[in-house]
Amino acid sequence: MEEIKKEEIKPKKKISKKVLSFVVVGVLALVLVTAAVVTYLSNTATVDISITQAMQVSLNGLAVGEALHLPSVSAGSSIPFTIHETNVGNNPVQVYNVLLEVTSPKPFTGNEFDSINLIDNGGDKGNVLGALMYIKSNGEFHQFTSIGTDGQYANSNGTYTANLMFASDGANLDMFSFGNGVTHTSQIVITTNSGIAPGLYTIKACDVNTLPSSGTICA
Repeated sequence: MEEIKKEEIKPKKKISKKVLSFVVVGVLALVLVTAAVVTYLSNTATVDISITQAMQVSLNGLAVGEALHLPSVSAGSSIPFTIHETNVGNNPVQVYNVLLEVTSPKPFTGNEFDSINLIDNGGDKGNVLGALMYIKSNGEFHQFTSIGTDGQYANSNGTYTANLMFASDGANLDMFSFGNGVTHTSQIVITTNSGIAPGLYTIKACDVNTLPSSGTICA
């Protein structure tokens, strides 16, 4: 008869009392720290912080987001307005020239303006209509006189909005460097022609450091 071999049972290793004490102390410390963090967070005060852009822009004294209303535009109308840009930050900045958000009662055709005369910081630039660009939603820009449906946005009230900027050399949108406290003044006179649809027009002005990606950005 074969002898049944007893399986050798190895004794289990015991956890060292030192290791166990270390684990207990560590868990206890974690609980205390967590409790302290929760207590700290539950007793923190909140404050309202107002973050403003470095550039402050106004159009005829109107702030960004406020529209200049032109209720009686027709062929041959003269539309003068002045834009002030001021760097109110603590550091020099470089930004694109002012973006004009123009709203029309009818779709733009590119034949609305006869001329756009610009006096830029006291320097007479003459008629800059050829430098006026419309900005597409993908950031591309083209001459306003060639604007199509892809360069304007239909609004819920039946009006149409176009984002317009200047590219003096016809290839690059104008950018300016502003030192702290420096103000740039642009005096613009738009003369309309027979291609403009009569009705209510509005103009908004704003500074942008990135190109527009939607129909309305001068909020």
